[in-house]
Amino acid sequence: MAIIGVVAVSAGCGTTDRASTATLPPMRTTTSSSAPPTSTIPEGERFYQIQPNDTLAIIAERYGVSIQSIVTLNALADPDAIQAGQTIEIPSGGTPPTTTTP
Repeated sequence: MAIIGVVAVSAGCGTTDRASTATLPPMRTTTSSSAPPTSTIPEGERFYQIQPNDTLAIIAERYGVSIQSIVTLNALADPDAIQAGQTIEIPSGGTPPTTTTP
């Protein structure tokens, strides 16, 4: 039996392009902030139509207001009895939502 030979192969990028060695900029990430709201809900956006699966807690958090302020402003007898399609007024002083509900 004869050994014909052994070939070692080394592979690499071998590029001299400057872009291939450039450092990428940092990625933006979303972090929570405990900073107080800096803007308020515009007058024309103070009403919200309740969507399926909404709760007053979700709505209050979305607009940066308390549940009790929504209950009081809307004279809700039972805060747990809100229904999809119902329109409520959002108390002033909150913040506009960052996402829009379809």
